[in-house]
Amino acid sequence: MGLIKKYAARPKVLESYCLADFAAWFDVSTNKKKNESVMQDGNESEDGNEDELDMEEPNKNTVCYTVGALQFKKRTKAKIVRYVRFNKENDLEKYCREQVMLFHPWRNENDLMGPFQTYHEQYKLLETCLKDKEADYNHNSEAVDQAIDSIDVQDEDFTHDDIAPNTEHKEQMDRTAREIADKKKTNESHEFYDIGQDIGIAVNNADKRIAETTSTRFRISCISQ
Repeated sequence: MGLIKKYAARPKVLESYCLADFAAWFDVSTNKKKNESVMQDGNESEDGNEDELDMEEPNKNTVCYTVGALQFKKRTKAKIVRYVRFNKENDLEKYCREQVMLFHPWRNENDLMGPFQTYHEQYKLLETCLKDKEADYNHNSEAVDQAIDSIDVQDEDFTHDDIAPNTEHKEQMDRTAREIADKKKTNESHEFYDIGQDIGIAVNNADKRIAETTSTRFRISCISQ
């Protein structure tokens, strides 16, 4: 199950979370035993929220919600969310779709336009709140771009075959991205979350390489410390 489906299945207590906040702050896993039980009993509700009040707090620093077979665990530190950032002048509809999809809460992807015929009209209605939320995710954009570009340049021996990198190569990728990101955010630890492929937006070659050679639960490129 991809990010979009997990976001749409989030518990109602997270209704106000936009997709960017959800991607940055929550890790989602599947409880295999619970999944088998739900399939056998056939008790899952149509909206998948029958267990939305099943909230676990193993300790004061951990918050975990369970919805059906999905477990939503809040992180102690947010990932850095990377996205395309379309040019408003050159790709207006793509820009508006990206903004609405990332920075305004929704349940059904088909409802992103709201009552309008274009994403631009919906964007104009929500523009103030979208800009406020986007500001939360732009302060590290330069560092993230530099990290990705640097990894691409140093990856001279990489071929286009689907070959996983060896440990030494992956560690070098991790070190490069961490060093550049740390210049912008001292004393903080982050992971990179490339959200572009999850929302159906093409990513550049460097992004594709990292996505292909990094194994994670969400099919994302993530670099942790």
